[in-house]
Amino acid sequence: MKESRFVSEVWTERGGFTEGIEGPACDKEGNVYAVNYERESTIGRVTPEGECSVFLELPPGSIGNGIRFDSRGNMLIADYVGHRIWRVLLIREISNGYVRMPLEDAENFAAW
Repeated sequence: MKESRFVSEVWTERGGFTEGIEGPACDKEGNVYAVNYERESTIGRVTPEGECSVFLELPPGSIGNGIRFDSRGNMLIADYVGHRIWRVLLIREISNGYVRMPLEDAENFAAW
């Protein structure tokens, strides 16, 4: 029998994220972020200790589906409903649209 190099374990409580959970990304501190925590249009954060919370809410009419961090640690969120990419500054404010993309689903490619 082959020995496994990795062991998975439950890290968060069941039901914290919606069925639309997507776009996980890690920051330099080891926090994991994903879209749609508790409800649509949110970004959830899971700390290295496994504590979950809503990190921020996107503006009305926006739902994220991909998250990345730039070289300065700012969060970039692909918005598949509003067809934008949002930049969240280190001070946790959402800027005006960072990039506007007219093509449907183009945000997925920009975030990845």
